[in-house]
Amino acid sequence: MPSSTKKILVSGFGAFADVVTNPSSALLPELERLLAAGEPEYRWEFLSELPVRPDVFATTVSVRNWDVYFALGVDRKATGPRLELYARNRYCSSDAGIQDLLEKGSAPDRLRKNTWLEESLRDLTDLEIGDEKSCGVYVCNATYYLALAQERPVFFIHIPPVPPEKNSTMAQQLAFPMRLLASRALERARPR
Repeated sequence: MPSSTKKILVSGFGAFADVVTNPSSALLPELERLLAAGEPEYRWEFLSELPVRPDVFATTVSVRNWDVYFALGVDRKATGPRLELYARNRYCSSDAGIQDLLEKGSAPDRLRKNTWLEESLRDLTDLEIGDEKSCGVYVCNATYYLALAQERPVFFIHIPPVPPEKNSTMAQQLAFPMRLLASRALERARPR
């Protein structure tokens, strides 16, 4: 891989609660088929079955070398793919049902906004755009909140719980927006 090749990391989560096969990880082989054959200046890497824990970003993702990161998660209420703009300083433990702060000493409703997205939103007509609360207070939100603290471009996309026979359709829906976001983020991050 030439040193100028940019690495784009895409992750999906593993099993949780009563979900044995997480659709966000099941979708990755189809996304890899569509994205990995793309632009030679990008190298897409796929990381499936991330543990469903609030510290997964710190323990698994941030330690890897990447230029752009996409996290995919499942929202049972989603009707189509949704690009999240915000994450909150909250984590609700599904075991105890209690809310905890991800950043101790910060306000519980502190928001982080994805500033990498602002100029691309008008071109992302195939994706729903999340609001200040749509990322939830579970692992998806915790992962995204902690990732947004990076100085590198990060994106979080919620998908509906698609059955395996719909993975190809969902991957096709995501491939163009992901390429567009990666390309624009890398262009913006390039030193001038």
